[in-house]
Amino acid sequence: MSCRPFQLFSIGVLIFASSFTVSVYDRGGVLHSCQMQVYDSHGLTDDFIRVVRLLSFDAGEIDLGRDPTVTAVGATKSEEYPRYNIKQSSPLPHIPSPQRTTIGRPIWTSHSLLGRGTSVWRVHSHNAPQDEQIMKTAWRHEDCDGEAEVYSYLDECKITGSPGIAAFRSGQDISFVPAGSLREVVLSVNSLRPREARLPKDIILHRVVLTSIGKPLWEYDTPAQFIRALLAIVQGIRTLEQHDILHRDISAGNVLLATNSRPGYEAFLTDFEFAKIPSRPKPTAIPTSRWHITHMVNERKVHNQSVIEHISWSNGISHASGPEMTGTLQFMAIDMLDNCTTYTHGVGCPPTYEPVKRAVRHELESLVWVAEYALFRKAHQAVAHLSSSHADRKEVETAFAEEFGCNVPSRLVKQRRQTAILPRAPHGPQQKITPYLDEPLRQLIPALMGIVKSQNDHQDLDSGQFWSAERVEYEQRAPMPMTCDSLEGVLRKYASVMRIF
Repeated sequence: MSCRPFQLFSIGVLIFASSFTVSVYDRGGVLHSCQMQVYDSHGLTDDFIRVVRLLSFDAGEIDLGRDPTVTAVGATKSEEYPRYNIKQSSPLPHIPSPQRTTIGRPIWTSHSLLGRGTSVWRVHSHNAPQDEQIMKTAWRHEDCDGEAEVYSYLDECKITGSPGIAAFRSGQDISFVPAGSLREVVLSVNSLRPREARLPKDIILHRVVLTSIGKPLWEYDTPAQFIRALLAIVQGIRTLEQHDILHRDISAGNVLLATNSRPGYEAFLTDFEFAKIPSRPKPTAIPTSRWHITHMVNERKVHNQSVIEHISWSNGISHASGPEMTGTLQFMAIDMLDNCTTYTHGVGCPPTYEPVKRAVRHELESLVWVAEYALFRKAHQAVAHLSSSHADRKEVETAFAEEFGCNVPSRLVKQRRQTAILPRAPHGPQQKITPYLDEPLRQLIPALMGIVKSQNDHQDLDSGQFWSAERVEYEQRAPMPMTCDSLEGVLRKYASVMRIF
């Protein structure tokens, strides 16, 4: 499924001894048919021959799991990456459905069956082929708001497309018209399953389109562009704060450099799926153009004596009260990692531990770790042309693995504290990558760690190491809280001292 980004489910045949089952793998888990025989005393059984014929000759691409709203363009066997037409539901009856075509390879595609199955593409509209857009498709649980709803709220606040925030074009749950029906239904795990195998809580396919075009943060061209990009993101976080919104998943994949940017718009935040917005009343009217599935027309019935075994994926979410833990581990603030370390799935936190509530300072600290990650990636690019056995390349890759290769919260929080305390450790990973960075950026990590240390005051750390360096006359002794203004001040002062701009 990860090799085919528009594949909604996959079908497999499990053969064991003289028996077999047909299995369907989707975002809700695995469905197994009843056990059947491959052969008996008379040879291959009718059941086995029928299954092989069905999967090999009779079933079409949609029957085998392809998204029914997507069609391949041109030849499927080519040296070039295939193009796809994507049909989106029309918001109003009697209005033609908008269509878009993918451009080249996907920017990002998830390789995990257990996650949201996110894929991100460059696309263009059929009505305006010259206007490139970004299309993101991902699965969501029915009790979670779709990302398009969050963007719609940002639109209401008139902040989409403002400095540091992606510009939203459109988005909604995907719907389709099943074979033999005249009515659209929401495309979900349950709409693709027989009634007997449906989930208590559905998982729905969701799609958004953005007009902001970007590239990874570590593909910056100059130190000035990198610092200005960070300043643009700080402004985006400030704007969100003014509207009581938290992004809650600031990571390297969600902070992008803008292409063809103008001053103040050098970078933007995207992927607001986990954003926290102020509560507001939801409309009670049900759109008449799309319906959640209750019963499929011409639905294949499951015989009463047949057995469907359902194995569900665990979404890792406990309904017990617990701290907020949204985000990507490698970029979480130290306080959020503490929450993850102390929390036990299904049990909660110890009575003596008070979970830290997510705040803007945690968003800003995540941006600091994203900046560090981007510099590590830039250093890796500088040695990527060397052979894998070259000492310089091995040193950078080892440093990268030390700093960002861990996904265990208890170990990661120790690593982050060590980085905040000793960003200049003689044999630390930061020092190993320094020779491969642009000279004006070689002291940026220690500079940013000062403000990280300040907000983690339980460590009782001095935040002025960088500013007391020989080439910096100004020394900042007092602890500094992590705010948009303070982080912007650190970045601007660094750019001035290092004569970047």
